[in-house]
Amino acid sequence: MHEMAGAHTAKEGERQMDILIYLVIGILLGLFVLPSKVKKANGALQQVSMVAALFFMGVSLGMQPNLVQDLREAGIVAFFISIATIAGSVLLTWLVSSLALRRRGGGKK
Repeated sequence: MHEMAGAHTAKEGERQMDILIYLVIGILLGLFVLPSKVKKANGALQQVSMVAALFFMGVSLGMQPNLVQDLREAGIVAFFISIATIAGSVLLTWLVSSLALRRRGGGKK
């Protein structure tokens, strides 16, 4: 049973590494390959993607048959931690995007 837990952790590590690799590839493409027209559309694509991700996370939560009971068991603290995590992610994405656009001269002044 202990080996299964280790294998599960290894799989998670591989997924996290995949995400990091995709992030680095995106950074390199943005810096050196993609034309400015694609870069300008990227901001809108990020917003749509963020909204879609949050929507589908909500759908997944809503499809859980024991959602209300699970929320009661987790408590209000867990709820606020989740909300704070989402809000922090959205805020940080907006901040980094705004700073990157301003630095490149594409943002509103």
